[in-house]
Amino acid sequence: MKRGASQIDWVISMAIFLIYLAWFFIFISPLTTQPERFSSLISIIDENFKESVLWDVEKLPIIVSSPKDFELAPVIIDFGFNWTPSNSRFSDGTPFVVEDGKMFFLKDLSNGSNVFWLSHSDYEYEPPDFFFDLEANETEANTPTFRIMTDFYILKRLVFKAVERIHSAKYYINGVEIEGMLQNTSFYTNGIFARYDAYTDPLTHTSRVFADNTIVYSEIKMQDAALPVNFSMGFELFSYANYYSDNSFFGSFDFSRNQCYNYSSNSIDFYNAFGGLGFGFDRKVNFSFCTTNETRLFLNMSFPVYDNATYVIIAHNGSYDDFFSTLPLFEIWGSDQGSICSQLPPGEMFLNGSVAYYYRSNSDDAMLDEMEGLQADVFVEDDPLFGLDALLSSIYNYDLVVFENPHFPGSLNEKARIEPYVRKGGIVIISGHPDVDMLNVTFTTDVISPRRATIISDEPPLSLALGDQILFSDSVFVVNNSNTSNASIIAEYDNGDVAIMRWDFANGTAFYFSDFDTDYHGGTIQDEVQNAIAEMVGVLCYPYLEQRNNEVGIVRRVSGFSEEKLLNFSNQSYEGLKLDWNYPLPREFQIEIYNSTLAEYKTGVGELFFSFGKNQNDPTAKVFVRSEEDHIVDEQGNSFPAALSIKVW
Repeated sequence: MKRGASQIDWVISMAIFLIYLAWFFIFISPLTTQPERFSSLISIIDENFKESVLWDVEKLPIIVSSPKDFELAPVIIDFGFNWTPSNSRFSDGTPFVVEDGKMFFLKDLSNGSNVFWLSHSDYEYEPPDFFFDLEANETEANTPTFRIMTDFYILKRLVFKAVERIHSAKYYINGVEIEGMLQNTSFYTNGIFARYDAYTDPLTHTSRVFADNTIVYSEIKMQDAALPVNFSMGFELFSYANYYSDNSFFGSFDFSRNQCYNYSSNSIDFYNAFGGLGFGFDRKVNFSFCTTNETRLFLNMSFPVYDNATYVIIAHNGSYDDFFSTLPLFEIWGSDQGSICSQLPPGEMFLNGSVAYYYRSNSDDAMLDEMEGLQADVFVEDDPLFGLDALLSSIYNYDLVVFENPHFPGSLNEKARIEPYVRKGGIVIISGHPDVDMLNVTFTTDVISPRRATIISDEPPLSLALGDQILFSDSVFVVNNSNTSNASIIAEYDNGDVAIMRWDFANGTAFYFSDFDTDYHGGTIQDEVQNAIAEMVGVLCYPYLEQRNNEVGIVRRVSGFSEEKLLNFSNQSYEGLKLDWNYPLPREFQIEIYNSTLAEYKTGVGELFFSFGKNQNDPTAKVFVRSEEDHIVDEQGNSFPAALSIKVW
């Protein structure tokens, strides 16, 4: 063979080889690529799910202290948060109005502390539907038993229960009648109140008449704080028989003689057997009132105004007690409220710490409402995620833990897990039947019911009075052993059995109660325990705006679900995975995995956690997601969970 021919063959052979090699890399190599791992598919779901359906909501507790039970009481609080009202909503849908830096709403209140949760998110909420009893126009406002008439947009006459209580009224700025100083006026109503504004050069006078109430709430705002004025009012009143300001200034009128009275105070009430009319101010006012032989009562009130002033006029049933028991609502939440901390008892403040509460069953949850009112984390025996073991595993996260009639099973090493917590400074409160001796005391299982226990020690933090008796229907007791440190028996039965006790355990403290479900002095033992917890853990005053964003739990940020986003995220498929939001029941949905060879894999999405695993009995593994107790409100006002638990079957 010639050398030239062999070289051509070599060139042809090399060309064929290179073509084959290129074909191999182009067509064969992709077939050798490993299929996408399940974990990477999960990360796709993680990212898409988080982006598509999760949202953040801030929850703010508004704590209202009420001096008595009210039906649709006007609540007025400073609203200094940078929250847009249209993006905020009460969890129960209570309508509200925000104007002039204040929030106004009507709410049924119970005597004591009332907690209402306000949620805020990126969504604009639809205004809730509501109807309160108020008819108003520019010249008058009417509620069921109350009517005011205005002149120049200021109260002129007042009728209560079909009887005129204010016959006429005049207002003066530095001795000049306000009618001649008016520059502008305005009126509007929003269903919660009717508002009347009278504008002058030195000040603006605003009055609000609340629906379903007999209250006129007025504010005076200076245009220039450097120019203080003297503001005065003159009223001709119904011929009330009595007056009361305080225990040093009260009495009855003799309309057969001309008499005048002068006094300086924050408030005064005029009343008779059929009701009264009270005037309350945020500062001391000079009251001057006179009677005439024509059975008329004339009242003059004057006070200096430097920046803002607030006053209320309240028509009421009964005697002066009805007025003065209502007035604190406005003293606390009015425009010049000052320091709320100094006015509210500890049980009505927000905790500066973490507490947990465990109860065994629904028949042993006497403290549940009080602990939820303190924003405690709640654990219960039957809960798969928030049971006793979960609490004991996280016990060091809490400053104080309450165990109500726990009936410890003994299988969870309760003593070995609780004692170190208390030894390091923790506080525990135990009631009923622990069934496991610990903390240097013996818990009996004997029950002698019912029995009365007598208070023999009044040491704080409990506010129990010496000599008082408490009837315990479930009267188990604790045995104070000789090695108990610094023990104080607070209440004992007639035979010396210990009903309530406090003692030290190394650096911590323990309390025992025979039972929480019992009355005490018109209230309950639960109330006393709640107040004691607040005192021991510490409290924060609300609403101190500078504390709102501190890491103290004043504002809770939770992750939740938008129903609209969830439904829009239906039936997404990723290789061997399919997300199927069939929404079979409210707040329930599922993820279906139809690749049966998958190994177990877990991933977290915000506060939602997926747990995928192979089910040996079923080639299809499903993850069922059910909500826990903590909920938020979506943009339609629906309640949805902020945390979820998962079961695989």
